[in-house]
Amino acid sequence: MKSFKILSLIMCFVMLLSVMPSFAVLAENGETTIITCSDFQATAGSTAGMINMKNILTKIKGDGITSADGLFFCGDYDVDTYGDIPSTKEGIKFMKMALSGMVPEKNMVLVQGNHDAPAGAVEELSPSGKNDAESGEYGVYVIHQDDYMWYNNDENTIKRTAEKLIRYLNEKLEEGYDKPIFVLSHLPMHYSMRTIIDGDAKYASYIFNALNEAGKKGLNIFYLYGHDHSNGWDDYLGGAAVFLKKGDKILIAKNSTTLKDYQTLNFTYMNAGYVGYYKNPNGVDDALTMSVIKIKGDEVTFTRYDKDGVHNMKSEGVTNAYKNEKGYSPDKTVYPSPQKVELTKVSDSTPIKSIMEINDFGMQFNKVDDPSKLVDGGKYVLVHNAFPDHFLIPEVITKSDSAGAKRTGFNVLRTSEFGDSAAYGDFQKYEWTFTKSGDGWLLGNGEGYVSLENTTDQKIKATFEKEGNVFKITGGTGAFVFESGAYSFNYNARGLINAFTSDPAKFYIYEYVGYSVGVINGSAASQGKEVTYAKPGDTVTVTADSAPAGMEFDCWKIVKGEASLDLSSPEVSFVMGENGIKLEAVYKTMGDVTVTPEGETDEAPEKTPSLDPTPDDEEKDGNDTVLVIVVVIVAAACFGGAAYIVVKKAKNKKK
Repeated sequence: MKSFKILSLIMCFVMLLSVMPSFAVLAENGETTIITCSDFQATAGSTAGMINMKNILTKIKGDGITSADGLFFCGDYDVDTYGDIPSTKEGIKFMKMALSGMVPEKNMVLVQGNHDAPAGAVEELSPSGKNDAESGEYGVYVIHQDDYMWYNNDENTIKRTAEKLIRYLNEKLEEGYDKPIFVLSHLPMHYSMRTIIDGDAKYASYIFNALNEAGKKGLNIFYLYGHDHSNGWDDYLGGAAVFLKKGDKILIAKNSTTLKDYQTLNFTYMNAGYVGYYKNPNGVDDALTMSVIKIKGDEVTFTRYDKDGVHNMKSEGVTNAYKNEKGYSPDKTVYPSPQKVELTKVSDSTPIKSIMEINDFGMQFNKVDDPSKLVDGGKYVLVHNAFPDHFLIPEVITKSDSAGAKRTGFNVLRTSEFGDSAAYGDFQKYEWTFTKSGDGWLLGNGEGYVSLENTTDQKIKATFEKEGNVFKITGGTGAFVFESGAYSFNYNARGLINAFTSDPAKFYIYEYVGYSVGVINGSAASQGKEVTYAKPGDTVTVTADSAPAGMEFDCWKIVKGEASLDLSSPEVSFVMGENGIKLEAVYKTMGDVTVTPEGETDEAPEKTPSLDPTPDDEEKDGNDTVLVIVVVIVAAACFGGAAYIVVKKAKNKKK
């Protein structure tokens, strides 16, 4: 009978598949094709970069690859403008023109490079973090220059980037994800002369260790980067063509510009392919290349192309005499194209350990993603999204430069809490009041409004006055510009905000929404909607998830915070207080009984066994004694270590 039921289910499933529409996003013949490259900026301009790409694409098309399902571009779209939005947009435009008709724009993953404008200011750039393909055929994780920066001058930001990456990888481990995961960054991770001279990759170990552990557990990781096309920075790994396999050695810095160590790779490591230029002081491989990735079944194939056709995936490394390279040896391995990588299954789904405490508890501020959602009379926190990030504080200060020239504007305070969709902490002291005025906004501190004055001694001076400037708030992807006529908020080199008209500053806007409500093994709701936060006085209802097979709900454990609620009920309501709350639903084996401190139980056992051996205990089966100890520990977890005892409701076997 059981076999008949299983066969019936299989037949139903096959019939269902036969009537389901095919997904257009899946590649024909079960094969997915992705084109990769980086560093579009040609010294002669965007047109030259476009021509370089077209020359390489001609050879790719000559191999029958006339279309691709996706594109990975690992940053740098303009040459020397360093952060200019129009130049970044122009480079992206010309890059897309080179690929016109070959790759759907919606499937292009574009990473921010060190020459580019902030990722939040250029809507064409992909979001930081998870960018998995809609087809489900591969995972993608983006690490922008803002997340892992040139010079590596912000260790805390890089640690936060690694922590967010760990969360993503842990989700994949829990899922048992056996498809390719492409981690895209502008910056490489290997130690080189860039590390010694500029500090690049000094803190790469935070990211590298997470990826290497994930690869060891069975995830199929492929790390692609750009950046190293100037002055032979990557010559010792092969110059323009770098490709390292699982099992190869890679040199990683130990949070230092001088200390480094060789690590064995548990993932694939490669440059995406430079298409703008490659400065070659040593005679090493300087070809401009693009790569093609094909995914079919449990195999991933990599082929690199230059303007003459198929190119080595990895060239022989040489010592960079131009930069007086020493302290490590060149990697002379050569890997021709194509290279094949067999996909593996997850062998260990235990989570990768966190490397830092990410604050997701307390007062919660949510990022405003559209100016139309701002409300008259609302209070908001403004964060200048430079690196490092800074609060814009509603406080007037005057600062002088080394020559004594003064500027007056608003104070800033460094922070590393922002960038995600939510931030947690007591930030209300930094709030600005927004007052609607026509089609713009007055920004105030409760006593006055921002006023901008062009003075002879200080140029543009920013203060609070009874009558202020009306600001229009523009921008996209969550980073906004504040403009008032000819003025725009600008970050001053002295470390304050005033209103120079050139190079306007970009700001995140965050709104206080209440205190965090976290539920492990359950969910929270307020006013009929599922919530992750609530304001003091709101009624919140928490509901435990269904118990696993053979288990039943036991109690709620308060992990953080305070609340008055019935811990024994799987669905219970409480009034939100002046603090965050995190709860965990705890389960027990069916038939176990929780004993209250007063000794009352729903169903008392025949006898409460002692944990110390007695003559009676010696007659019991040894497994029963072990079970009692384990269940007592579970009960203690429920009630924060109080003397609540759980006993097994079963007769003890006699020997």
